[in-house]
Amino acid sequence: MKKILLHNIYEQMNRNNEIFRLDSPNNRDDCLSPLYHLKSELGNHGFQLDTIDQGDVMECDYLLFFDIPSFFLDLESNYFLRYLTKENFKRKMLLFLWEPPTTHANNWIAENYRHFGTIFTWYDDIVDHQKYVKIQHPQPDRRYLGKPFQEKKLCTMICSRKSSEHPLELYSERERAIRYFEQYHPEEFDLYGFGWDSGQFPSYRGVVEEKGKVLSQYKFAICYENMGGANGYITEKIFDCFRSGCVPVYLGAVNIGKYIPPDTFIDLRQFQSYEELYQRLQQVSDEQYAAYLRNIDKFLSGDMYAEHFSIQAFCRTVINRILELNANSCT
Repeated sequence: MKKILLHNIYEQMNRNNEIFRLDSPNNRDDCLSPLYHLKSELGNHGFQLDTIDQGDVMECDYLLFFDIPSFFLDLESNYFLRYLTKENFKRKMLLFLWEPPTTHANNWIAENYRHFGTIFTWYDDIVDHQKYVKIQHPQPDRRYLGKPFQEKKLCTMICSRKSSEHPLELYSERERAIRYFEQYHPEEFDLYGFGWDSGQFPSYRGVVEEKGKVLSQYKFAICYENMGGANGYITEKIFDCFRSGCVPVYLGAVNIGKYIPPDTFIDLRQFQSYEELYQRLQQVSDEQYAAYLRNIDKFLSGDMYAEHFSIQAFCRTVINRILELNANSCT
């Protein structure tokens, strides 16, 4: 059986196959299920996928990197790492560009890309279907039953408090939305997530163990990506809402309509102010809301979702590239 080793930028996930365990405390909201299934599917094709501590990087057949690790910034000072950049290693090194530059700037230093034979990315602008392979963030399948329309509170937001000096960051836009609701409609908005302080943000209600259980209690959720202005950057945030019977107010990928039907969410770009957005949220009737939910269900069970965001599509894209590389290496 051929050996594949995986490195993740979050070091606690690089030990003892932690990243493949569905019973791991790090498997919040089933976020590890795509890698669990990838490991299983690769096994069916004769490949053993493990975390990087479970083998010898010199002897393994392929190395998967989920985001560029910090040690790539200092390759010249380390002989072992310099060896990884040689041409015989480049072919077997595959990189996933998951995090945007607002959260992981190392990913977007183009000079680093020369070390990898394949780069999987959501960023449409650099996809060439050769070295740069299109892939989206795969989404777990768990669904949550939402409360009836009349029993739901109006609006929520679940996110960590972050900051960035990148010009496309949306962290400050999240705070503008929070401040608007706190000032003008405090009884109709709740904030959850890590890093917030109820002394500074009176709408703050704490952290959540499962986002779906909270989102299912609200009609709408402010759902902004970490970065706007980029084609193809669509993460779990909008799907957390979809799977919970909650309609997202979305801001993020410029070309969101290419991947997700516009009748499944409320596009913040259509409003001139948060007051205008609020009036729209207030005016949505029970029947209109039910139509949103039907459209969401149709999307989640349809071909567009299956092609771009399903775990099956994720596994298929990765495995097909590895099989292609393996066939070429044998010729």
